[in-house]
Amino acid sequence: MVSFARQFLSHRLLKNIGALFSGTAVARVLSALALFMLARRLGPDEFGLYIAALSLGKLTSVCFSLGLDTWLLRHGRTPKWPLPLAAGLCLSLKMSLGLVWLTAVLLLSPWLNQDIFPRSLLILAAISIWFDELASTGWSVFKTALRNTITVWLMIGSQGLFLATVLLLATDEVKLAQPYMAARVLTSLLSAAASLWLAARRIGWQWQRPLMRPVLRSTAAFGLSEGLAVIYERADVTIIGHWLGKTAAGLYAPAVSLMTTLFLIPQAIYEVMLPVTSETYARSPLLIRRQAFRIILLSSALGIGMGIGMVIIARPLVWLVYGREYAVSGELLTILSAILVLKSVSFGVAAVLTAVGWQSRRVIVQAIAAALNIGLNVALIQTVGLAGVAYVYVLTEAVLMVGYLLFYLRWQHRYPVQGVAQA
Repeated sequence: MVSFARQFLSHRLLKNIGALFSGTAVARVLSALALFMLARRLGPDEFGLYIAALSLGKLTSVCFSLGLDTWLLRHGRTPKWPLPLAAGLCLSLKMSLGLVWLTAVLLLSPWLNQDIFPRSLLILAAISIWFDELASTGWSVFKTALRNTITVWLMIGSQGLFLATVLLLATDEVKLAQPYMAARVLTSLLSAAASLWLAARRIGWQWQRPLMRPVLRSTAAFGLSEGLAVIYERADVTIIGHWLGKTAAGLYAPAVSLMTTLFLIPQAIYEVMLPVTSETYARSPLLIRRQAFRIILLSSALGIGMGIGMVIIARPLVWLVYGREYAVSGELLTILSAILVLKSVSFGVAAVLTAVGWQSRRVIVQAIAAALNIGLNVALIQTVGLAGVAYVYVLTEAVLMVGYLLFYLRWQHRYPVQGVAQA
């Protein structure tokens, strides 16, 4: 068993991590280039409208995404849920619940502040997010199957197509947010169609209506976890737009974008390790216990390196990429650099906790972090400004990391021999 695991880790697993990392890196670079071009072409005001609409849409999209992709990564390699069946159930739930969500956005959008969240822009953002979520399910199918070469080409194609449309509009001197959001809808639609068609050809989709309710029950912890993560990762942009205006949102978003671009490294490790560790845990809980420390150590080392590097280059990088009018973003990025360290550790620990069935414990920590983030931002934003919001983000991630580590240590103490845990 141990020799088999070593062979698996040294070849197939590392190959998938490398493929997902390199492909995700290219896709993130393409996405970042598109955002850089948007920020330069639109300026802080129009870019603030664009990013605020996307942030609000993604903040509410958890109502239909429900953590289904994470559930698929966790269960799609287990005997109980064959991959075609698990994938088909996830897709059908996302499609049907997503239509309900789109209807709600359409009905409620006129009631929002139209100076910050214009109805037409918000509706376009919501449609593009729905297509993105469908495409994400297709990608998750290949991630679960450990066929990440296909995953990365789909990701690169999606981001490359959007970058091409942005460049085309920028060349025509388009300086309004709405045409760029319409272009995002088109590229998201094409990406979803390609991903779902290819998944149907290579893996297949199966659907059994009576099983939809059990899936909804079992994905509750994953959905709540995803929703809370979106809150403490994206609520700040929405809050800034509401209280400080579109210009402030347009200055804060570039710093967050540059910082999150580097998340691809620990995230690639997490997305490959989760299905693999879940499968290995079902076979040998003792083996997971031995691997856990190495996973966390690797993620932590990567995070420290990225954090130190970002502190050094933050200000000149913002000036180079966005221009002088975004100088404030450089100061914010210096503060946010600490999140790279904290987030990397959290990704490593989260992979272990989820694999051993302690997802519900993660939700407890995330609920505390989300409540702290919202409470402090709402209470202090008009006093402390953008820098204060950045420090609240860092504090939130620190609370998250400490909470995860405490549960990890508790798991080790509670199961000192085999590490056996139940969800």
